[in-house]
Amino acid sequence: MNSQRFIRISRILLPAIACIVLQACATTEYRTHYAMFEAENSAGEWRQFLLYWQTIHTEGWGEKTNRALPVVLETQCSERRLYFYDQSFPRDRQCRNAELGVHFCGDAQLDVNYRGETIAEGQVCASLTDYRGASRILDLSSEINLYVRCRPQVLQKQLLDKKVNTDYLVASEIPYALAIKTVQGGGREVRSFLPELFNHSSVCDPDS
Repeated sequence: MNSQRFIRISRILLPAIACIVLQACATTEYRTHYAMFEAENSAGEWRQFLLYWQTIHTEGWGEKTNRALPVVLETQCSERRLYFYDQSFPRDRQCRNAELGVHFCGDAQLDVNYRGETIAEGQVCASLTDYRGASRILDLSSEINLYVRCRPQVLQKQLLDKKVNTDYLVASEIPYALAIKTVQGGGREVRSFLPELFNHSSVCDPDS
């Protein structure tokens, strides 16, 4: 019995001792950054848009690290989400022949340029930066510029017995200037820190 108690106590104490020896256990802090705004979509309809990303700070075990998750752009009433990556992500997530920056890479099967012409696979279709010219998600400030240069080939697709929208923010020669809000928290619960797009049928499918 005594040996079993010793084993149980050891299982509790050893991790705590390890933390003390190494000065600190690892802790992870999330921050969620977002902007909600209204503009035209690629179908010429006035819609809400939600742009967001998360940064992660990990401290402990003798080191500190910071990293970012992709930037996501969601469109009201649309199933299409745009994901923006920088050079900290694997090469297959980065745009082809792109300069340093935060980019959404177009899909040659889904996107065309703003003139409706075919694009190369992995071509830069949208990008993010700020007034300082940030080229990493981690470096983006609270005031950013969003450039959109492509549009979807089709605005709707058939899914089983219904049609779903696949549009996104309309291309523009002038960047969208966005003010970013930052809140503590994120991770798997990121949706609870974000405003919701109003995807009610009264807006998305008024004729139904």
